[in-house]
Amino acid sequence: MAKEIFKEIIRNFHQKELPSYYKRKLELPVDSGKIISVIGSRRSGKTYLLYQTIKSILTKGVDIEKIIYINFEDERLNYNSEELDQILQAYRELYPEYPLKDCYFFLDEVQNMQGWERFVRRVHDTETRNIFITGSNSKLLSREIATELRGRSIAYEVYPLSFSEYLVFNQIKPDIYYAPTKSKIINSFSNFLRFGGFPETVKFDEEIRYKTLNEYFNTMLFRDIIERYSIKNPRLLKFYLKKLFAGVGKPISINRIFNDLKSMGFEVSKNSLYQYFDYFIDTFMILSLDKYDHSEMKQLKSNKKVYPVDHGFLPVVDQSASKNLGKAFETLAALEFIKSGNILHYYKQHRECDFIIKNGGELEAIQVSYSVDDSTTLNREIKGLVEACKHLKLSKGTIITFDESFETKINNLQIDVVEGWKYFL
Repeated sequence: MAKEIFKEIIRNFHQKELPSYYKRKLELPVDSGKIISVIGSRRSGKTYLLYQTIKSILTKGVDIEKIIYINFEDERLNYNSEELDQILQAYRELYPEYPLKDCYFFLDEVQNMQGWERFVRRVHDTETRNIFITGSNSKLLSREIATELRGRSIAYEVYPLSFSEYLVFNQIKPDIYYAPTKSKIINSFSNFLRFGGFPETVKFDEEIRYKTLNEYFNTMLFRDIIERYSIKNPRLLKFYLKKLFAGVGKPISINRIFNDLKSMGFEVSKNSLYQYFDYFIDTFMILSLDKYDHSEMKQLKSNKKVYPVDHGFLPVVDQSASKNLGKAFETLAALEFIKSGNILHYYKQHRECDFIIKNGGELEAIQVSYSVDDSTTLNREIKGLVEACKHLKLSKGTIITFDESFETKINNLQIDVVEGWKYFL
């Protein structure tokens, strides 16, 4: 029975066209010899990245019949590791002319199969090195993939869209010198700032987009954390997350949050709050930054800056956030840097600088402000930037705004104020 179902799944995939998709910037390696695991938040585009990888393999002249794609969300599949071997038997009977060593396995939502890890390890060791897997956060975390596959895998993180990808999804060419296109780019940047970059929501109208983001958020919170870890007090967890989101852009103190919760009558230990914080990180609900320090130990022990995995979540958790574009703008910037693969910290001594970017051996100090039209805001941003640059011995600093740009010098320090919509292209 299992073998016949697998035959049907394999053949149906070979007979159908790949779903249409927009190309993402992230490209998975094809012949690395490692098991490629694709991780990230829900609805960030993991499955479509597999389709993109399959397409790239096909363009190299590989026959579609050598691609084995199985989505284990299929309701007909409910097997253990012993029956998973039926995949191999089914394929051999369908295509006896193709040896498995030449095939590419794509196993989507693999955690739904009991004993998947033993099966994947065995296929990798004895049949083919071309294996790609994705897993759902509610049942399979990235650190668990690394543990189960014991050094055989490389993990690639998928995030919601970057701004340049958002333009691709809206079919806008990044031509900043053609006035009509430039206007579309700026308008798209405004929408991207307000609604975020989850791929499915790009073409939705405002009401449907908000409802969809709310559904994503609740699914992550309840399925990936509350159900997975059997949290006894969901109200506490949601309030805790709201406190973290309220502190976006500032170093957060879990000790202070503990005292706030305690004063409000919540019964929770500090250890539980630290544990819940790790749950948020593990399931990609939030991303955190350490304070920059020459000592890695001090970095790890520092208070964290926290950002949601997508700035579209801010008004979902706190409706007043829709009017606070500063928080959304700093979140957007943090996520753009992370999506680009930069190592990111924040700076704080006497004053604060939003981001210290480490790219190779180079450091860069960056402030982010939706607008610096107000002189008080501009002076605050410059003072933090000057202190960070002096501390790091940098000759230049950058302030990213929504749509303002100019240059200035402070005590031989070059300061470039740049438009965010242009900078993140």
